[in-house]
Amino acid sequence: MNRIIRRKKTMAEKVRDFSRANPSTNPAFVAALGRLDQGILKLTELENTQTGGFTSKHSATVRRRTLRRRLREGLLRHLVTVAQDGAARHPQLDGFRLPEHNITTGAFQVQARKLLDQGLARKDLLLECGLSPELLDDLKAVVDHFDAAVAAGNDGLLGHVMASAALKRVSDEIMQVVEIMDGINRYRFEGQPELMAAWDSAKHVVTGPATAEEKAEEGPAASGAGEMKPAA
Repeated sequence: MNRIIRRKKTMAEKVRDFSRANPSTNPAFVAALGRLDQGILKLTELENTQTGGFTSKHSATVRRRTLRRRLREGLLRHLVTVAQDGAARHPQLDGFRLPEHNITTGAFQVQARKLLDQGLARKDLLLECGLSPELLDDLKAVVDHFDAAVAAGNDGLLGHVMASAALKRVSDEIMQVVEIMDGINRYRFEGQPELMAAWDSAKHVVTGPATAEEKAEEGPAASGAGEMKPAA
């Protein structure tokens, strides 16, 4: 949750507390307060979803990078070097190429799966040329885990982005509800300057740059949808 939405949520909580301390039987006011309560609960729920999406994406990214290193520097390298060494005697083994370091995750997925398929199709020749007997089974397992990590990261990103958009929408709705309550309270508290001042204070949204406390609270999970990018 970014600081702008967090400040709106803090304001909404102050408005809720003020309204409970200064209740009204006005049906419009009671309905607005109910909507405000629901909005605050929804913001809390969405904040948890947003944070969970970020955490899931981060965890999947760490796992994906570890698996990619294991694939490229270990399993795939062994497969490719054996195939290239044997290609002079067995032309069928020509065409095994190690993926480049700097290709995208999607391209690496495709190339890793292609090498696995090539290896399975030429298994007998590769074993004859010195491939470790368990290599292809291990390679298939790690490629599957790699694909799962990529999918989990994409799911986490999607959850984060959708929660971020919903947070903005709900916070905007809360501001509209407070506007309704403001109209009612200005009529209620006419001629009562102390209550009017207390209401104005409750509905005030803090502005200005982030405080040190807000920066610590926000962290990277507070980023908006446009600040998170799919894995390269």
